[in-house]
Amino acid sequence: MGLPLKQARWLLFWNQGIRVRMEKSLLTMSSILMIASNLGVWAEELQGPWDVLTQKGHKITLATEQGIKPLPHVISMDPEALDTVQDIKVNPQEIVDRCIELWASDALNNPIAIKDAKMADYDAIVLIGGPGAPLDMNGNSNVHKLLVEAFTTDKLIATICYAVGGLVWARNPETGKSIIDGKIIAAHPRAWDFTDPLPYPLYGATEGNKGTDIVTPGFNYPVQSIVEMAVGEKGHVLSNPYVLRSCPCTHYDWPFVTALSVESSTPFGYMIDNVLNLKYGK
Repeated sequence: MGLPLKQARWLLFWNQGIRVRMEKSLLTMSSILMIASNLGVWAEELQGPWDVLTQKGHKITLATEQGIKPLPHVISMDPEALDTVQDIKVNPQEIVDRCIELWASDALNNPIAIKDAKMADYDAIVLIGGPGAPLDMNGNSNVHKLLVEAFTTDKLIATICYAVGGLVWARNPETGKSIIDGKIIAAHPRAWDFTDPLPYPLYGATEGNKGTDIVTPGFNYPVQSIVEMAVGEKGHVLSNPYVLRSCPCTHYDWPFVTALSVESSTPFGYMIDNVLNLKYGK
């Protein structure tokens, strides 16, 4: 199956442009609010951008609904987990090893509560995906307020995988439509949605941070479908289920940087860094 024309054009842009700029030493440091779920992040979708952005010198403030450490869904820490559409393993062993190292450190130990975050303190907001995102992030009114403030003050808004659902419900105060109306947005493909009963066991769970016992009938909703409605007739959704790590899908349409899913986690971080430098760099 070939890529849609718009996606293929962007991927050409990625290969010819962004990867070149990855090699440069860019000096702009930005303050970033990164929001993650307390009910199951996808490990690499946090680790990838976290590592890139911290290495580039950006200051990250982590925030979660409960103000406690975000833990990965156990599937995202399993090197044998299989993508049944492409028949490939989702979590490379070296990525799992790095995620184990990250969660064993104290780097993620002290997030603030989402309700206490003030968008005025940050240059950008980044929403991290995972099975828990539809449960405590995407429909969260405090997240919507932060997104709308970022949108109305011309700040970068970035989402990966299922966290893109949060953009759907955030409304442009001038039009009443979603803030992504008319935009080109990458979203987790419908073909990749879990449809079997889905529990939410957490890697590293403790008595004080054990997530939820809820079991949902797969993901709560098909995020590709709701994003298609939110962008409207003038927008476009990139959701090709045959994207690979060797040809990731991350898209920039100011003020949005969006990434398809886990395979695009590290490129997502690099694109955030590049866009911040384009906006604030000298």
